[in-house]
Amino acid sequence: MIKAIYQIQKSQGAAALWKGFTCHMMMEGLQLSTDSCISHVTDLPKELPSLKEGIPKFAGYTTLKVLSTILTLPIFSAVLLDTVQSESARQTQLHPCPVSRMLSTGLLAEVLHFNTDY
Repeated sequence: MIKAIYQIQKSQGAAALWKGFTCHMMMEGLQLSTDSCISHVTDLPKELPSLKEGIPKFAGYTTLKVLSTILTLPIFSAVLLDTVQSESARQTQLHPCPVSRMLSTGLLAEVLHFNTDY
């Protein structure tokens, strides 16, 4: 593993190991904020309940995570697609991070690919 990291750093520079960090942190923040909003509106528990609290609390927690995943899945998909793009295709985009690109071009246009200027 260390040899592979060394080879990546040698060929692409030290920044190569940190390229996706910003987008990853933005996606974690989006997931947490979505969980928080859903929990605030529906009173579903954000924290994983203990076994002593019973199955209904666990079912509520699972429901919260499922709803949150459904709402953030289009953005996660765009991030995944951007991750596997080639470097030449990445150079033609307006923003290196798909989350910031969605914020600047509009979420619906990004998800449905109506915006062709990137």
